[in-house]
Amino acid sequence: MFFYPTLMKILSRKIKRTKPDHILISSFAIAKNITPISGVPMTLYLHSPMQYIWTHYDEYKEKLVGIKGRLFNRIVPKQRRRDLKHTKFDKAYANSKYTAKVAEELYGIHNIQIKYPHIPEKFFVPAVQETPQEYYLYVGRLVNFVRESDKIIRLCNELKIPLIVMGNGPDEIYLKSIAGPTIIFIGRITDIDEKIKIISQAK
Repeated sequence: MFFYPTLMKILSRKIKRTKPDHILISSFAIAKNITPISGVPMTLYLHSPMQYIWTHYDEYKEKLVGIKGRLFNRIVPKQRRRDLKHTKFDKAYANSKYTAKVAEELYGIHNIQIKYPHIPEKFFVPAVQETPQEYYLYVGRLVNFVRESDKIIRLCNELKIPLIVMGNGPDEIYLKSIAGPTIIFIGRITDIDEKIKIISQAK
């Protein structure tokens, strides 16, 4: 996050050089801070504000210690000021009522329209199976810092709970090293039918 302002300046210049007719922004962090181009309409689809400087600030502040914590404390006020400069869009959409509420409270974006992300009909299956398999399931990136997947694995080790881990990420090797015999890693599953089957049969 320390290099985000520089990154956004570079990206904004590249976008300007392409001379776009319309700028469509899908943002869950910094993309909303693209510099506007005079006369070019901008549409924002907001998935989330920058959580680490707003809604989840206290959580990050607690976890970042030492030099990382000091850098975080110095950069957050600057990031907030920059983030609050980019609040004017010709059209704005949010992916949920919650995000729309946050956008109004933080950015003063009123009358933001809600546009739910498309979910393939295949995923609309009964949440509870009559005869679930004897395993629990973790689905997501293998990252300890926010998702705390290491805590999940240690708990399943302690209770000897069968756990399937679906996904990959930067902490995968470490997580495999601490996993006990009841935990199976299956990697990232891209086949939708296979993914649905694994999820729907979990206990």
